[in-house]
Parts: sequence; structure tokens; C-alpha cells
Amino acid sequence: MNLDSFSFIFVFLPLSLGAYYLAPPRRRPAVVLGVSLVFYVLLEGRWILLMAASLGVDFAISRAIHRFGPRDDRSRRLLALAVGKSLLLMLGSTALRQIYQIHQPLGIYLYTLSSLGYLIDLYWGEIDYQPSLVNYGVLCCFFGKLYAGPLVEAKEFFPQLKDPRPSLDQVGEGMMIFVQGLAKKVILADGIISFYQQLAALTQNEMSVIGAWATVFAAMFTLYFRLSAYCDMAKGLGRMFGLELPDNFYYPIQSRTVTDFFSRFNMTVSRYIRHYVYGSLGSDQNGGLSTSLNVMLTAMLMGLWFGLGINYLMWGVFLGAFIVVETLFGQRIIKVVPPFFLRIYTFAVTLLSFALFATTSLRQASQYLQAMFGRGGIPFLDNEVLYLFSTNYLVLILCLLLSTSLFHTIFRFLRRQFPSGATALGALGNLALLALTVALML
Repeated sequence: MNLDSFSFIFVFLPLSLGAYYLAPPRRRPAVVLGVSLVFYVLLEGRWILLMAASLGVDFAISRAIHRFGPRDDRSRRLLALAVGKSLLLMLGSTALRQIYQIHQPLGIYLYTLSSLGYLIDLYWGEIDYQPSLVNYGVLCCFFGKLYAGPLVEAKEFFPQLKDPRPSLDQVGEGMMIFVQGLAKKVILADGIISFYQQLAALTQNEMSVIGAWATVFAAMFTLYFRLSAYCDMAKGLGRMFGLELPDNFYYPIQSRTVTDFFSRFNMTVSRYIRHYVYGSLGSDQNGGLSTSLNVMLTAMLMGLWFGLGINYLMWGVFLGAFIVVETLFGQRIIKVVPPFFLRIYTFAVTLLSFALFATTSLRQASQYLQAMFGRGGIPFLDNEVLYLFSTNYLVLILCLLLSTSLFHTIFRFLRRQFPSGATALGALGNLALLALTVALML
């Protein structure tokens, strides 16, 4: 039962919302936690005890830190224990998946890091102790965000659970955001991943320059639309249940610099790394060398978020190098270059970086990069790639257009000029989008 399944959309979600709104406001967080646990059992039943044990240990540590006080030596040792346990869970599950193909528990990074962030803030005295196991459970394992985030901070999340009374407008907005995320997953993400898989299946002898570029392009858009779709669905579900989740993607494809790309792509993860890693290392207070090292470490961790492979690490290193150059030497140039050319530069750099995502080894990535620039005498275009373009051109055009803020800007203009008409148009558009998405899911 995935978020984009009929059983979730037409059975589980309506029943869950019914239970939530029939409950008194003070009991609603308990309903959300119950719904989240049922969802996890239905989807990942064999891993529910692992999640319960991990979060149970962390909650006990939070009580001990509260009792000992912030920055106490005993609290520090307990926090170190929590950090070690969390790293073991995340790295161990990822290694088992990549080496032995053992299924990785859903949301293990999300619920582990959410809990760890709360413990770190509690240790430093940046947040009040949360005595409610229910509220703590909702923070860590709200079912909507287990797929791809966003990562939420406890200090922003806990106040929302005090007296949740979402308005009808909030519920309606949540439904529209969920529908848009669902459509993004079914129409765009599933469409572009099919195109990518067909390209990736081509042999070395069938590769062409355009084919290599198209494969990397499809890999980048597959990752972007898949992750952003799940985050949109999570945000919509959160709003239906009275929770405001942060944005995780903000049109990163139209960024003006690589630094800007990192601040728009997987935003809550990069914010988490900056807050708990970069900030702890002293930020840029110790000069250019310190800044460079911290930026590179942050970028590498961002890459390792996607897996423990060398390609993910080098993806972070590649983009981190551009961020360092932009930060230390490029500010004057950036100020005088027209935005259009800055966007072209950033798109080219990020597209090249995704040659690492489209491959499983550095050797294969090198082969793709050589093919992209015509090395080895490969043809510029061949019939197989041309055929794939002819059968997938519509989804490619949609991906390009919808990766920008063009339609968002147009709708915002219409809403300012014609408020009532824009609202009606938006409602009709979302109904049509839902109908089309359901038709494609059949």
C-alpha cells in the first residue's frame, strides 16, 4: 500500500481522516500516531519492532538528558551513544542493501535523523523537553514523510501538536497539494523513469552522444520528480492532518549557481547538515581553508544521503568543488553575469554531475562522460535513441516546463488579477489532474 495506490487513496486515507476529525482535538496527535503505525505495519510489518526499539531508546535518552540537564557530562555520553546507535542503524542498513540486496526499512533515515536532531537540540538547551511519547512519535514517524521527507525540526513541529484544529481551507489546500504530488509521481516521475530505463538498457555499441546526454538528463529528472512528488504528497497529507511540513524542493533546476542549487535541492536535508554538522565545525569563522573543508564535507554528506557508493560521494565532491570556487572567488563574476547565462552554467554543471547518478562505478561514469563529448568515435545520434525520443517527447517537454516556476508564476499573476476566477480555475484543474492521474493508474 504505497501513497500512490488505490488502497491508500480511496480506503486508508478517508478512514484515517474520518478517525482524526471525529476525535477531540487533544486526542488527534494520538490518532495521527496510530494511523502512522498502522500504515507502517501494513507496508513494512517486519521492521516495526526495529523502529519501535530505536525510537524507544532515543526517548529514554531524552528523559535522561532532561534529568541530568543540558551540556552535562552524563548527557554528553548518552548523546554519543544515541549518535553511535543512529549511525550504526543507517550505515548498516544501507550497506546490507547495497552488498547483500537486503531490503532497507522504509524511512529509517528519516525517523532516525528526526529523533537525533531532537536529542542534539535538547542537549544544547535549544528546545524544551517533550514529555509526551505520542508527540515524539508523531515527530519521528508521521507516515506521510517516511518515503522521502521532508526532515522536520522538533522546535518547529511540536508547537503544532498542542491544539490541532485545521480549517476547511487547510484541508482543501492539503488535498490539492497531495493531488499535485500524486500527478507528479504518476505522470512525470513514472514516465521519465521508463525513458531512463530504456536508455540505460542500451549497450555500449548502441550508445551515441545524444543518447549519453539523454540518459544523464533522464537520471536527473527521475530523481528530482520522484523525490519532490513524495515530498509534495507528504506536505499535502500533513496539512490535511493539521501539520505544516516545510518545503523540500524549490525549483532547483532553474538555480543561478551551484550553491543556489544545493539550497533548493533536498532543502531540509541540506539544512539539517548545515545545522548539525557545518555549524558544529565552526562555519566560516576560521578563514577560507576552513570554509572550503566544511563545504566539501557538507557536500559529501549530501551525496552519501543517497547511498554509500563511491559515485554518490564523488557527486558531492564534484558539486562541492564548484560551491567552494563560487564562495571564495566567484561572487564578483556572479553579480555581473546575466541570470539566463548563470542558469545555463548551473544546469550544465548539475547535469554533468548526474553522470555519477546514472552509473554504478566511476569507470562507467567516465565512459558516459566521454560519450557525452564524442570521445571514442561514437555516433552523434542513432535510430534507437531517435525512436525513444519520438515515443517519449511529451513527457520530456512536460518535465522541462514543470521543473521551472513558469506555471506557478502565471497562476500567481492570475490570482492577483482575478482572485475568484483563479480559485475556480485551480479547483477545476486539480479535479482534471486527479481524473487523469487515476486513469493512468488503472
